[in-house]
Amino acid sequence: MQRRRIIRFLIIFLLILVTSWLFLNYLKYNVKYYQLFRDHRELFETVKDGVESIDDSKLEYTYENWGVFLYNASYQYHVEVTQTLQDNIGQIKVSSKGALSKLSYNESDGEKLLTFVFDWEGVNGDTYHIVYCKSGKVVERHYRDKDVEYDLIKLDDDWYGTRIR
Repeated sequence: MQRRRIIRFLIIFLLILVTSWLFLNYLKYNVKYYQLFRDHRELFETVKDGVESIDDSKLEYTYENWGVFLYNASYQYHVEVTQTLQDNIGQIKVSSKGALSKLSYNESDGEKLLTFVFDWEGVNGDTYHIVYCKSGKVVERHYRDKDVEYDLIKLDDDWYGTRIR
């Protein structure tokens, strides 16, 4: 009888230990992706405000599946992106050690999505996005419709982190 209690206790203890370890590693793994946002939140807000000041009608003609590319590492900036906004985007690229690959603007269900795409080719790990949108449901639907495997976490107010696997 005593032996069964000890075995049961050990199994429960090991189960709690393994679960805690997995949870902490998951949090640690995601922290490395989104620490940039936590360290430079004001800069992300500044870029968001700059993008919101662009006339939407001037962006519609280039609409693509993932949105309008305001910045793309291969062909640089959209014609409507001002020099000040380019400088702010450049600061995010420098802060991310060159990991910023794209910045896209999209609308879905009447909500605006601003997506910062990091490490697009997955050279340094999984591709991850920092997304601004007022509706978490729209963000979820946006990725669910893309036929990709992803993890989505809320970073702050209207900001989300998405790791693409």
